[in-house]
Amino acid sequence: MKHFIAVDKIRAMMHNETETYSCCGSYLKQGIGEDWRLKICNWAYDVVDHFKYDREAVALAMSYLDRFMDYSISNGLHLSKKCFQLSAIA
Repeated sequence: MKHFIAVDKIRAMMHNETETYSCCGSYLKQGIGEDWRLKICNWAYDVVDHFKYDREAVALAMSYLDRFMDYSISNGLHLSKKCFQLSAIA
């Protein structure tokens, strides 16, 4: 019985991940281009490699950054490149 409850919870979390929290990358078309995202991503990999952290942390951090930026743009906030950099290091 507990197995079925766990499976249902995982399915619900996966649904939220793909439907509710998904990122469409619209912020990349509004002033912050893919080149800026790539620079931040490469920098983040340099940092985790230097400190010998798991590289998966960068994927998770970039996912959070993408979601934050998409959410902000979709709610009418204009975020500058400086704000993007600050958000990325936070």
